Formats: sequence, structure tokens, C-alpha cells
Amino acid sequence: MSSTASSQPNALPQPLILWIIWASIFSGIFFIQFLVGGGFPSGESETSFPMPMGLVALSLPLASLVIRWVVLPRFHDFNTLLPVMIIGMALAEAGCFMEMFLIAPEYPRTRMTVFLFSAAVMLQYAPVYATRPRVKPSNSAPGATPANFHGD
Repeated sequence: MSSTASSQPNALPQPLILWIIWASIFSGIFFIQFLVGGGFPSGESETSFPMPMGLVALSLPLASLVIRWVVLPRFHDFNTLLPVMIIGMALAEAGCFMEMFLIAPEYPRTRMTVFLFSAAVMLQYAPVYATRPRVKPSNSAPGATPANFHGD
């Protein structure tokens, strides 16, 4: 008997696993923001946008956005979807940590912008792509291959 989750009779369906992981990581940024970061930053910034730290904090969610819309659609197998999804969400979540620890409290608007951008990127990882159907030509006969199939 194989030890893989798909061969076990009580195993969770793979899309459900992706939804549970996504919901856990996504809700985790709000718990961390309130427990570690002291809640949502509020108030006016004392000076202009802190360019170096702000750009560093926004660069990782931007990289995550590229992974979501360029890299992730290329994969259909659960064993490759899961790590790519987790890596992309971790990059987006890194923006939240940078917002809490690297951007000074004197910049609440910048901190809130980085947090909301990171949360919006993570929201795009909702695994609606987990149940996408496999593409199969509708006009091909069963068992047809490009060598023996001549469409009309």
C-alpha cells in the first residue's frame, strides 16, 4: 500500500488543503499585526515617505505578485502548486514583517500602505486555481494522438 495522501481513503481533497493553508497564512498576518505590531498604524506621517525602507518593504510583495501571475499559472500538479504558493505567500508576508520592524513608527501611513499592499497580494493567492480543469481538445477521439489525429 502506498503512503501517499491521495491513496488513503480518509485523505483531504487537495484543493481543500490549499484553502486551509492559504486561510491560515492570510489570517496570520492580521493576528501578527495586532499581537506583535500593536494593531493598525494610524495618524499622519511626520515627514515624507521613507524611500529606502519603503521600497525594500514593497519589493518582496512585488516579487510575490510576479510569482502569482507569471509562475504559478504554469503549474497544475499539487506537488508543485503547494511549494510555489507557499513561497509566494511568504514573500508577500515578508512585507508585513518589514513594515512592523524596519519602518519607523513615525511613518504610520507608509506602514499601513505596505501592510495593505502585502495583504492584497496575499489575497490574490486564494486557491481558486486549485480546481481548474485540465485542457483536453473537445474534437479529438479517445486515444487520438497528434500522429494519428486528422481534425476536420
